[in-house]
Amino acid sequence: MNYIEGLNTEEKVTLCSIITGKRFKALFLKNESKCLKLNIIRNGFRVASLTNQETLLAAIDNIKEAFILTYCNKTIGAMLKAIQKSVDDSKKKGNTDSDALAIALESSDFANPLSLNNISLYFKLIGKDSTVESYLQIYKKIEHIRGQRIKRLENEKNHLLLQIEEFDQKIDDMESEYESKIKRLEQDKNELSLHVVSLKKKLHDLESIPSPLSNEDEAYLKSFDDTDNSVLPSMRSDQFTSLCSVVTQKGQTMLTRHADLNHNGYYEIFHQKDDAPKRSYNRDKLYYKDGPSIDGVYGVWNWSSIPNRNDPSREFIDSEYSKTLFPIEIVVLQELSSLDDLADALKKGIKYLAHSNKMILSISRGKGCYVGFLCNLYNKKECSYDNNTITASVDCNVLPVYKYTDNDILHLNNGILFYRKAFAGVPNQIYHMKTPMEIVRHLVISSISWQNYKIRGDIVRNDYRKFKDFLSTIPVDDIIPKIQIECNYTKPTAKKIMNDFMNAVQKYVDGISLTDEIVQSAISTNSAFKEKAKDMIRLDWEKENKSLLDDAQNKLEGLKDEYMSMAEYLNAEKKAFDKIKEEEKYLEKSIAEKEKLAEDVEYAVSERIKNAQKNVAEFIANMAFVTGTEINIQSDIAERQAPVEIGSEQHKYSVVAGSTTLDDLEAHHCWTDAMDTVVSEIGEAGVAEEYQNGLAAFLCAAYIHRQPLLLIGPNAIDIVRAFSAAISADKTHGILYCEGDYCRRDIENIGDNGEDIVLINNVIMGGWINRLPEILFSKDILFIATHPYPEDIQVEPKSLYTFMLPVFTEIFVDEKANGKYYGGYFDSDFKEYVYTEHPEKRKRYISKSSLAILTKNQIHKLVNTMYDIYPDMTEDDEFLFTVLPIFYASMKIDEIRDMINDSGDSIKISANLKRTIQNILGDI
Repeated sequence: MNYIEGLNTEEKVTLCSIITGKRFKALFLKNESKCLKLNIIRNGFRVASLTNQETLLAAIDNIKEAFILTYCNKTIGAMLKAIQKSVDDSKKKGNTDSDALAIALESSDFANPLSLNNISLYFKLIGKDSTVESYLQIYKKIEHIRGQRIKRLENEKNHLLLQIEEFDQKIDDMESEYESKIKRLEQDKNELSLHVVSLKKKLHDLESIPSPLSNEDEAYLKSFDDTDNSVLPSMRSDQFTSLCSVVTQKGQTMLTRHADLNHNGYYEIFHQKDDAPKRSYNRDKLYYKDGPSIDGVYGVWNWSSIPNRNDPSREFIDSEYSKTLFPIEIVVLQELSSLDDLADALKKGIKYLAHSNKMILSISRGKGCYVGFLCNLYNKKECSYDNNTITASVDCNVLPVYKYTDNDILHLNNGILFYRKAFAGVPNQIYHMKTPMEIVRHLVISSISWQNYKIRGDIVRNDYRKFKDFLSTIPVDDIIPKIQIECNYTKPTAKKIMNDFMNAVQKYVDGISLTDEIVQSAISTNSAFKEKAKDMIRLDWEKENKSLLDDAQNKLEGLKDEYMSMAEYLNAEKKAFDKIKEEEKYLEKSIAEKEKLAEDVEYAVSERIKNAQKNVAEFIANMAFVTGTEINIQSDIAERQAPVEIGSEQHKYSVVAGSTTLDDLEAHHCWTDAMDTVVSEIGEAGVAEEYQNGLAAFLCAAYIHRQPLLLIGPNAIDIVRAFSAAISADKTHGILYCEGDYCRRDIENIGDNGEDIVLINNVIMGGWINRLPEILFSKDILFIATHPYPEDIQVEPKSLYTFMLPVFTEIFVDEKANGKYYGGYFDSDFKEYVYTEHPEKRKRYISKSSLAILTKNQIHKLVNTMYDIYPDMTEDDEFLFTVLPIFYASMKIDEIRDMINDSGDSIKISANLKRTIQNILGDI
């Protein structure tokens, strides 16, 4: 029925007021798309942001719209039906018609507010004509009913007041009882007064000890504030900023939208509306473009929708990962009850699958209150995250403490909790993870670096490590400014801590520790200090031990006779020794003859291989008829490099876990630091000193561009191990054993553990070489293959070297590797390398060579980078590591010979390097 049709404008306004703006707002929320389309609400506004009064006015202005008109008729019809039912029920109870109508209208929307206009409108809607007197009669009856109700409520109020008086009397009685108890407690208080005096003295003593949980000054607390309002979304922006998680659907990486960040810095849970198109603001899935790609990881993405002009039912989504906003995950550890327990657990490691790089590790204080530490997992100096374990870093001195309640928690549908605010803000307190003495000791140790220590000249790396281990147990050096910064102390307080520290040093360094070989090594670096120490010790000792010296002189005289007899004994032993030396010379001569025979055999084999290279068919035919004893060289290597077995199945790929502590590793702040560590470690791997800098620059350049390499010759595996440790000893490294049949499943596992360097053994064996494109598929990993014999390389396909650049170790290895590598890691402030093109470094003889274009470009890029990170690089280094290996492996030695002899494009290498190459490859 159309109730609206017969009403005038004023009656329509009255009718809409009876329905109320609240009901119209619910209607508009369900039909928001229609409201936007019909311009019922202005563009840029949402129904949820309108007040009830604004919604009511919008409904009155647009009452002729079909969905509003239909809703009004249905709502009024339901109201009239409910009133009629109430009238019928009231009549059954014996009320007259007018009384029953008054009772029904009093509890209906037509009496809220009560007015004659509302009553007259009711009669018009039900189609009954009536007089003003009848309206007034109904009005008075409704007022009477409400008066009776008010009177009833007042009676109930009076009854409650009487109950309150009774309770007050009971309270007075209880107060009297408690007063007597208080008197007894006063007596107990007097008895405890003496105990309080002693406790005050203890408190005074404890005040000098810094508390792990302290209320710092306001300026210091503000230094931990992570708020950056400049990255919050703008009010007028069409772009959304949403909390999303990464999910893979049907092989495609997508983003699931969980909450939106508003311009005030608060996250609001996203609810998708079922009655609106799942596009634009109502979209719960976004297309992934950048950012973390691991399933289950949460982050913040800025995104916007762009209409598709060709198909209005579709749209384009442009998303960008925010590198400045990290959602704060809430983790409540119910098994812990105090911040001290939480700090101890964090030092040992807390097992938890983190969903964000930023979190508050918390404990519950009851009644919806929590307190915890803010941890940044992307800051290695604060916390580390490895194998689903969160651990406080050894560099972590303090952590900010935040208090929050249930109202500050954002509950996602999957049970994961996040902080409702984008930023944690200023902390409530600061928790000290270390005592001041521990901080001082750590500052001393961290200030020691190999680069500064090796300037002393006489100290070798092994002495340096021993000396550093020694210093890790005692405090040294004057570092008061650092103590002020790390502990937030005033200068006098920092000086007091330092004095206490130095007193500990004096007690620790006694006569026994001074005899330690490490201290002796340190003293020996300063000759003046050494001589002064000798004189002081000698004079003091002679004065204190004069009687002992006299006794020793007497004993010395007696020992002279023993010396004469020992001299005769030594003469007899010398004769025996001379005889043994003659036998040794005979054996050396025999060994030399056998070594000469071995060289002749090796030369003959080499010549035969060279001939075979000229005629491959003849070489294969000859090898088919070779007989004799089989020399199983590979069996020994295979036995030593056997893959890890799991059950009955052998796996060709395994990983080596990185170091879990950074204390013993060198921190790299730039590529110069990394170069120093690589030079030191490859020296331990047997690389000759004159080639260490050049090889280090070459390997670092290959790492930067992830250029695969093939190391051929002695110590190849050790050089890879040393380089891996030097670059990133804190990361996992992989080892691929190319033995037996090719295994695709093992290849697919490469990179799953975050490894950035993978060693490949025996890549040219069997059918593995044909699988190189699949093995080298990952562009984020440096692959370094190894092979022991240079002669085998020239038999392989030449196109192999478009995948991997060869390097021959025989030229620059001069001793066996010791196998002990310490390594380094990239610190959080490490300066990334930015590639720069240097046209003047491009060699004409490389461009004119017959090498593949890809190989030429790879060599040129490595050479550019080598000069950038090692400006002192020589042309010997460039030739030895980037030119000679590829030309030799590609059987293009004649081209090198022509380049060296060509006056126009001559290769400038030193005479010393030329002699070294001639000793190995022959005359060039």
